[in-house]
Amino acid sequence: MDLILALPRSGESLARASAVGLAEPRCRPRAELALREMGRPSLLVALDYLDLLAEVKPEKLERAAVRWHGRLEVEAAAMTLAESQLALAALASLCAGEREAVNF
Repeated sequence: MDLILALPRSGESLARASAVGLAEPRCRPRAELALREMGRPSLLVALDYLDLLAEVKPEKLERAAVRWHGRLEVEAAAMTLAESQLALAALASLCAGEREAVNF
């Protein structure tokens, strides 16, 4: 099972997230405001935000990554232990500076 396919969709698109500022590397305050306005952004949008944090606010990244993984565990329709470990490994790589670890 492809881990990305297991992520639930909540109606937002990455294009919408980009339009409101999540894709702009130096627009973290704008991105945070956009996330609050979305209410509960999809896991994919939240993952984009983790990538942004890795670039502009790495000291906040690990805590946010743990919260993201918790949401993944709760919201994924079906996930194996191996897929969960793969997600955690990708997040750990992101926290270690390997931003390409979460790009798909």
